[in-house]
Amino acid sequence: MNVVVGIDVGGQKKGFHCVAISNSEILATEKFDHNKTIEVCQWCEEKSAIGVAIDAPCQWSNKAKSRQAERELRIKGEIIQCYKTPTLEKAKEHPFYGWVVNGQKLYKEFESNGRYRLWNGGAFEENFLIETFPHAVACYLTGCLIFAGNKTNKKKTRLEILTQQLHDVKKPMNIDFIDAALCALSADAFLKKKFEYFGDKQEGYIVVPKGKA
Repeated sequence: MNVVVGIDVGGQKKGFHCVAISNSEILATEKFDHNKTIEVCQWCEEKSAIGVAIDAPCQWSNKAKSRQAERELRIKGEIIQCYKTPTLEKAKEHPFYGWVVNGQKLYKEFESNGRYRLWNGGAFEENFLIETFPHAVACYLTGCLIFAGNKTNKKKTRLEILTQQLHDVKKPMNIDFIDAALCALSADAFLKKKFEYFGDKQEGYIVVPKGKA
């Protein structure tokens, strides 16, 4: 049984939302405070996760207002809107980027424990760590650009997509767990080598499931 985990990253108030899936079923969900990066890693290990997909930038921009992956992010030629990641120096000027800081702390925690390794665009390895983006995952799973809209519409649309991909989604899920589950689907696609990616080694890659024709 191959287990993968998706993680939605937030700031100090929201923290980390985690979803483990296997064989198109949700196995477990858990929420952790923003300072519980060690506990998040331990939870993934306890679930025997073969890979983890995180909804947060894995790198800062080297010198621009955004990373190459974010500028490349498209489906069928149409731009997928996303938050832009600046340089670390610029990010320090704005508290908004606190969630990116939390995400990068999580990446470092995973890599420091020695079990998971951030994918660098090379050959597939087990115990992988990848960056993904739920909105882009939703677009690629439907095969076209979709608009996030307000929070209510976004939740409804993404939950519909999720229920098409996973069996028996019964438990009520807030938008953070829904996004974490979409991240897990990206990890599952990566595991099955049915994925696409954007970016470069210097600023990191965004991975999404292979799109519909």
